Amino acid sequence: MPAQEFDLRIDRNTTFTLVATVSANGSPMDLTGYAVRSEMNGSTDYIPGGNFDFSPTITDAAGGEITITMTTVQTATLSNTEAVTKQNKPLWDLLIDDQSGQVDKILEGRVSIEETQTP
Repeated sequence: MPAQEFDLRIDRNTTFTLVATVSANGSPMDLTGYAVRSEMNGSTDYIPGGNFDFSPTITDAAGGEITITMTTVQTATLSNTEAVTKQNKPLWDLLIDDQSGQVDKILEGRVSIEETQTP
C-alpha cells in the first residue's frame, strides 16, 4: 500500500500527540500481531543527533489505532531557525511490520518545528 503524505507540526515545549488509524478498503485494519516503527530524521541543527525515534504504540489493535507521543522535555530539545525551508525540514515516516516480515510505509511527510510564544 502506498504511504499517504502527512506533514507534522510540533510546537516546542509542549506535549505532542498524533493518533493515526490505519485503514484498508475503507475500514480500520486489524493490527493484532503487528509491530510499528516511526522516526523523524533531519539535520542536527533541528534534531539532537539527527534523528528521533517516536516509539509509536498500537493503542487499539482491532481498530487500527497507533499513537505517537513526545513529551515536553523531548519537544524542548528540537530547534527551529528562520533558515528552515521546505527542502530542509526534517522528514518522518510511520511503518507497520506484520508477522511474516512484510513492511508497509503508512504515513510520511515533513516536520515543522514551531516556537511557543508563552513561556
